[in-house]
Amino acid sequence: MGEFLESNCPDVSVKTVIKDHSEWDEFVDSVCRSYGFENKYHPLIYTIEGKIIGGALEFKEHVKDRYDKMLTIPKETQKARAKLTNDDNDEAMRRKKDGDTLNEKIEETLAKL
Repeated sequence: MGEFLESNCPDVSVKTVIKDHSEWDEFVDSVCRSYGFENKYHPLIYTIEGKIIGGALEFKEHVKDRYDKMLTIPKETQKARAKLTNDDNDEAMRRKKDGDTLNEKIEETLAKL
């Protein structure tokens, strides 16, 4: 949804923070304490100024109200995007834990040459 907004509203940029399921509760608690948010959402969406937007439904409503754009994504596209996001998250967590694979290290070295 954030990517759609970025591509359709030039004054908007979105930052995504990826957390493993095991890290989520601690992360969201920390963010909520830092900004004084009372409710915890998944995903947790807020402005850079620290104003809570809410979760996915609240984000869609915010975009509709503020930018007069509807975030309507077909179910199949949502499922495909969710799978890609999960795969990306899994890969990010693997890299964080294990680092680059041997193949990735070789490709990086070859690219530098």
